[in-house]
Amino acid sequence: MKGRIGSMIQRVFQVGYLADGGGEFRSDCEIYIKDGLIGAILDAADHTTASQIVRREFAGAERIELADGFLLPGLINSHHHAYSALARGITVKEALPDFPAILERLWWQLDEILDAETVRLSALVTALESVRHGCTTIFDHHSSPRAISGSLDVIAEAFETFHLSAVLCYETSDRNGANALDQAIEENLRFCEVAKKSERMRGMFGLHASFTLGDESLKRIAREKPATIPIHVHVAEDQADVRDAKSRGYGGPLLRLKEFGLLDEHSLIVHGVHLSESELALAERIGLRIAHNTESNCNNRVGYSDPGRFRHSRVLLGTDGMSSNLLASLRSAFLLYAGLGGGNTDRTELAEAMLFHNPTRYASDLFGREMGLVRVGDPADFAIFPYAAPTPITAENWTSHVLYGLSGNVPASYVYANGRAIIENGVCTVIDEFALMAEARDAAARLWKKFESHTRAAR
Repeated sequence: MKGRIGSMIQRVFQVGYLADGGGEFRSDCEIYIKDGLIGAILDAADHTTASQIVRREFAGAERIELADGFLLPGLINSHHHAYSALARGITVKEALPDFPAILERLWWQLDEILDAETVRLSALVTALESVRHGCTTIFDHHSSPRAISGSLDVIAEAFETFHLSAVLCYETSDRNGANALDQAIEENLRFCEVAKKSERMRGMFGLHASFTLGDESLKRIAREKPATIPIHVHVAEDQADVRDAKSRGYGGPLLRLKEFGLLDEHSLIVHGVHLSESELALAERIGLRIAHNTESNCNNRVGYSDPGRFRHSRVLLGTDGMSSNLLASLRSAFLLYAGLGGGNTDRTELAEAMLFHNPTRYASDLFGREMGLVRVGDPADFAIFPYAAPTPITAENWTSHVLYGLSGNVPASYVYANGRAIIENGVCTVIDEFALMAEARDAAARLWKKFESHTRAAR
């Protein structure tokens, strides 16, 4: 099967619905693929001379009819932690009363025992689960303090297996000592330079959060980081970050980062749950992008980051390692948005902005090419979901169907990433997913035993 798909030159999908990511919606249409590129998009009922020419050109193509198929552009996850993939179900044998405890007794214990192999498997699992749910671009924020050097290459190689696009960074922090800080800075700078040569990879400079970085470290990063490299940083996820910034004499964590000259319009800040009004105004003035991660914020009990507080054109959507299902995260985000007093009239507009328009513009800016759109002439990069809707889908209500129908944890039937068919009729074409998951389970069992010993020693 892999050989047949790999050699496929022409293919036609007839789908019930298509949203192109740029604001256009079609029903009952055909999308023509040739050599990995989108050759044409036609309405099925179109029989003009121009459409007849296209159909003759693709007369020998494989035709796949998906009357209930809903085609979306490849989704963009604006904040992920692939290294958390092997933590699902792990047991922590002590109370985790607040967010600092969750960090110190779970995540900071786990990331310290990751090695190159568990980083690799975590990235492969994340990539597989992402494409299964229609995501073809990932902004990942990595941490493995005992395996820093080259770790971003390991992730990039795993993501490349699935032909994903990715923006990677390493989580710089003081918490693992001076040597780890040195390596983290070097890994960020090194990978950013290497990624410039890649069509599908880019780098950013990762910072964990203000409260794990001293002033001297921030000064050093500001001095050594080229102005052309933007930062990717957790900001005001918990009140602990705010308290720390104020104890150092700053108005808040975002104001602190601004003081060191680390923010510009290309920066990606994450969470922003406890940003003050003055910091929100600062984010507005600079034009910062913010990644909204509702499910993670709820799980960590840090509070609610109302996306309505931010300029709608700057809010993106992430999963923060909770899952790789971006549509499910969108549903959670807007149920909370509604339940906690979010506006009614702009909800679908904000959903489209967070899922499509905003990450598309941001990723396109970072890669120097347009991404996140289904357009003639571009590489095929889309997902087709099975969706037998019980009610009409129209140009006016399709976003509601995405929010309350497609988001119901339905995996995609077909996924193309950067011109390559990755999921075919529900089957992954680039890797034996059952063998991968078996390998991951074995590695997770060993990792969990190591975690238990490590946490016991740390008490």
